[in-house]
This record gives sequence, structure tokens and C-alpha cells, in this order.
Amino acid sequence: MIKGLGIRQKLMMMVIATVTVALLFTTASLSYYQKLRLDEEVINRLNALAQVLADRSVVAVMFMDKKNAKQNLQALISVNDIEYGCLYHYDVKKTIAEVSFTDNNFHCEQAKDSHKLGLNDEYVFSVVELDNNTNSIGYLFIAANLNELKEQQLEMRQVVFVASLISALLALLLTRPLRKNIYAPIMQLSNIAHSITEDRDWSLRAERLSRDELGELVDAFNNMLGILQKDQQELEDLAYMDALTGLPNRRLFREKLARAISHSMKTNKPYGLIFIDLDNFKWVNDNLGHDMGDKLLITLGQRFRTQVREQDELCRIGGDEFTIVMDGIDGPDDLIVMAKSLLDSLKTPIDLAGTTYIASTSIGLAVGNGVKDDVKTILKKSDLAVYQAKSAGKNTYSLFEGEL
Repeated sequence: MIKGLGIRQKLMMMVIATVTVALLFTTASLSYYQKLRLDEEVINRLNALAQVLADRSVVAVMFMDKKNAKQNLQALISVNDIEYGCLYHYDVKKTIAEVSFTDNNFHCEQAKDSHKLGLNDEYVFSVVELDNNTNSIGYLFIAANLNELKEQQLEMRQVVFVASLISALLALLLTRPLRKNIYAPIMQLSNIAHSITEDRDWSLRAERLSRDELGELVDAFNNMLGILQKDQQELEDLAYMDALTGLPNRRLFREKLARAISHSMKTNKPYGLIFIDLDNFKWVNDNLGHDMGDKLLITLGQRFRTQVREQDELCRIGGDEFTIVMDGIDGPDDLIVMAKSLLDSLKTPIDLAGTTYIASTSIGLAVGNGVKDDVKTILKKSDLAVYQAKSAGKNTYSLFEGEL
């Protein structure tokens, strides 16, 4: 049957067959790669959360402090898709605390042995040993469902499917100029060959009629890959949390600040920004090591978290800098009260590799108005206030007053 077809029909069939096979292979490869990447992202995110929570819970488990252990686990309620968490003590061979946010059949005593770290069809698990610097005293177990992951994978399949359909339609449309650009030169060569055979005119030359239209097919695939790359970048940008402290990162901070500004414009109420810059943090890293620097950041993040209001947003925006966005305040006094509370929380010494360290920080306070101040302006005010606090001797706060 194929032998009886003309070259144009054969070219069309070849293009359709090639495009179909290429699309299936590319779609399958991209879908598989995206699944692996999303699986890894979910596991890494849960492991980072579990490690932070485990570090916070070591003392509670060591001293059998069920109340604090329970409070630490209750923080998991703010994380989407977490269904169960528990803390287990090896010496007493029992569960110190556990939380369950859905109906499930998890049991802390069997969790470590019956659930391996990673994914199955329904859940992702994380098991972190609780280490008191000499031996393992227990473990933290967290289980989360895969609802969010499945939604992301479904969205990616839909994107790949639509992109594949578009590419297939483009390829079919390109067969018309493709036949012209491939068939015409072939016919021209055939005619010239016959002419040369008949007329023996060796001066005849074939005219170049195309630039190889197969490049357009490559462009179509590149466009599809560009779309998928853009979607992948957007998925990675969803990483809003600081891996070390578990606090919102700089990106989420800017979004929260922008929302506070917008809310201030609507309600005509002021909002506050507190900029926290740790004093002498470089000394800790240089003299005690970066591990102790990380421990200091985690500890202070935990202390600061206990001071903020429920509606406030505590963030670590990088290095030794924290911020607190306070929406719907009455005035500067609210910021001053918060600053004093933060400074008081630092008075308790911290053990850093055997060194008793009392942290200090310079705090900049800025009151914003949604009508007058944008993100850049309020950040500048708080930064100037931090500078004033450091100039005043550090370990204090300063309120920005006046206008820029």
C-alpha cells in the first residue's frame, strides 16, 4: 500500500509518524522526570521540617516533658498534608507525645520499623533520631499524605498533554510548507537530471528553494520545553520556607509585607515592620564554627516565635537577619512592646559548644501607612532604625521617626 503512494504522501506519513513517536517519548520522559523531581522535593521538604522539629524536641524528650513535646508537635498543624507526628523515647519504650490530624492507623511504637523513609502510594514519611550529643534517646516520626504532590503531578500531566496537542497540530500544519520545501527541490533535481540526460547541458544548476524546514519542528519542541521549564521554575519558587529555621523566607516576607501595606490602604490603619539584626554573629561563626552559628539562629528563631502575636509574620530573610510584619497595629507603642519582649527573650544564655553565650540584637522599628509607604520605603526606614540602634551601642531598639 505504501509503495503505491506518491512521495508527498510518504513525506506526510513520515512526518506524522516521526512527530507522534517523538511526542510520546518526550512527554513520557518529561512526565517521568517531573515526577522524580516532585517526589524528591516533597521528601526534602518533609526531612527539613522534621530535622528542625527534632532539634526543638530533644530536650523535651530527654526530660520526659510531655507538655512541651506536645506543643512542638502541634506546630505541624500549620503544614498542609501532615496527618500524624509522634515523639518516642527509647529508654522508657513508649510514646512521649503524638498528634493526629486525620483518621489514620499510625502507631508510634511501630512507626520506625514499619515505615521506611521516603514515599509509598499514599504517604511520605520521615524518621529523625533524637540525639543528645552522646547517644540516641528516641526518634521523631512524621507522616504526610500526598494530596498536594498528586495535584501538582496532575497539573503537570495536563500541561504536557496540552503542549503535546499544540505541537502535534503545529506539526500537521507544517506538512504543507514541508512538502513544498522538500518535494519541490526533489522534483527540481529530477527535472534537471532528465534535462541533463536528454540535452547534455551540464551548465544547468538547481536553485536552492528552502532553508531546511525541519528547524521549525525543532523550534516547536523548544517552545514546548520552554513552557515546561517555566512551569518547573514556578514550582521550585514555591519553596517559601527557610530550610534552617523553618521560618518564612525572604520571598514570603515580601509578599506578607505587601499584603500588610494593601490591608493598611483599605482599613486606613498603620502596620509595623520590625527588623532584627543579630549583633556579633560573625564572631560566633569565626570562633565557634558555622554549626554553632546555625544553632544560634535556630534557637533565636524559636525564641522569637514565642513572642510574636498569632497574626504577626516572623521571617528569616537571610544571614543573621529576621523580620516581623505586624499588621493592624494601633501605633508605635505596639512595636516598642514587641521589641522589649524580643530583647528579654535573649537574656537566657545559650550553650554553644561549651561556651555560654548571651545573644544580643539591634532592632529597627518602622511604622508604615499604606498610602505613603511602599515595600521599598518601609524597608529603608527599618534599616535606618537598625543602624541607629547599632550606633547607640547595640542590644537595643530604635524607632524610625520622621520622613525619608
